[in-house]
Amino acid sequence: MRKKLAACAVHCIATLSDTYPLRSMMDERLLKRAEPHACSATLMTPAMQGKVKSTVMEVDEHVHTLTESFEPFVPKACPGDRLLDRLADHLCFDEHDPTQDRHPYLNRLIANARADSLTILAMADGSVPQSNQYQVTLAAIIYKGHCELNRTCYVSGRVTAPDAELNAIVCAVRLAVKQANC
Repeated sequence: MRKKLAACAVHCIATLSDTYPLRSMMDERLLKRAEPHACSATLMTPAMQGKVKSTVMEVDEHVHTLTESFEPFVPKACPGDRLLDRLADHLCFDEHDPTQDRHPYLNRLIANARADSLTILAMADGSVPQSNQYQVTLAAIIYKGHCELNRTCYVSGRVTAPDAELNAIVCAVRLAVKQANC
């Protein structure tokens, strides 16, 4: 349980804005644009850092284990620049209702999409195995009419189910927009 809390603290600190007040307590690597506090880890001697036990010191020890950088205010996160903001009337996401048989509905949906020769049909799915010893697989298929334009399948690593689904959707959208006249 303690390891989970420590990992959560590392992620919380990594996603703070550059000038967030808590950053002033961190080591110089995590200060970014914050001014160091008089009792911050930056101003401690290495001997003192070894004696102090706190969440701040644990975060400093474990922050190097993060595999990706976090930027809370990246330009890509701006509203209006996302795919759905620009092309909302051209995209349709179908969500699964586990209580209903989907075959008739999906067959009608595919038939309607194939009837229009200008429509590109992108289908995607991510599969998360029950066992942690296996990795997540993603698949995407692109159709235009009755012609299959592209099909891909790849391993996404050990990610959560929502991340797997998002990665599959991103893959399908990338394949779709690479097609001619799309």
